[in-house]
Amino acid sequence: MSNSKWMVIANPKAGKNKVLEEWHLIDSALKGAGVEFDSVFSKSKYHSIELAVKAVRDGYRNIIAVGGDGTIHEVVNGIFLQKEVPTDDIRLGVIPAGSGNDWVKMYGIPADYVKCAEIIAAGRVVKQDIFRVEVEESKVKQSRYMINGSGVGLDAVICRECNAMKEKGQSGKWIYVKAAAKSFLKMSPKLFRVEVDGEIFFKGKALSVALANGVYSGGGMIQAPDAVMDDGMVNVTVIGNMSRAKILVRFKELFSGRIYQIPDIYHTVGKSVRIFIEGDEFPVEVDGEVIGGTPVELAVLPKALSIVC
Repeated sequence: MSNSKWMVIANPKAGKNKVLEEWHLIDSALKGAGVEFDSVFSKSKYHSIELAVKAVRDGYRNIIAVGGDGTIHEVVNGIFLQKEVPTDDIRLGVIPAGSGNDWVKMYGIPADYVKCAEIIAAGRVVKQDIFRVEVEESKVKQSRYMINGSGVGLDAVICRECNAMKEKGQSGKWIYVKAAAKSFLKMSPKLFRVEVDGEIFFKGKALSVALANGVYSGGGMIQAPDAVMDDGMVNVTVIGNMSRAKILVRFKELFSGRIYQIPDIYHTVGKSVRIFIEGDEFPVEVDGEVIGGTPVELAVLPKALSIVC
């Protein structure tokens, strides 16, 4: 039997323990807006996936994720891992409290708890595309569900560097810039083959391939300025064989929205993507989480999730 109440899945460590320290404010904001809810805190990485699966099985059809992009990613994956309920029958609300908060920028969801609670109480829903991303880890295939963006090569190296900084206690927007700059300088081009909708789109040396549903990634980088969340397409951006000097000169364009004006940047859209890199497995990130390696296969699930915004 379904439950009309909301289940709040909160990551207490998000934003350097911000959620834990300000939980009384979040709780008060939701109650003040008339939102009826139960709540649970995640206890470890990936625990929010389990909590989301359990919430749906326990009858909840309304779920609120409290945390950063990683928390949202885990809750979405829990929603899609369960098979009892169609995913678009589940409503997802978000209270952003992480360091990046890239995905919520697309919907204009504010950081203010009271305003977030009012949005959730109002219940306006839009349907968003989700993407199934299949990767390999030690030659074993595994799947994740992407709500915002994924990257192969440099993108994943930046995420790995950024996550390492977070584990050391660093936070804020500038860690993404620092991680990107550091990764650019030590990354060398690899031989890529990128297939979009069954046709070869790019073959040659490149630094990175970004697969985007949303415009923003990596704390505000704009690798897909034309991305639309509900068009049934993924935006594919290839950063080609660029010299370190050229990268440093044009680095600011990653944040300006003018990335397509740079020579050696290749862009298209499609419903399915396959990416291969010559040699050993190369890291892949999905919504900022490094999850495995190449080859990669991506497929769109059109308007598969209901977002409260």
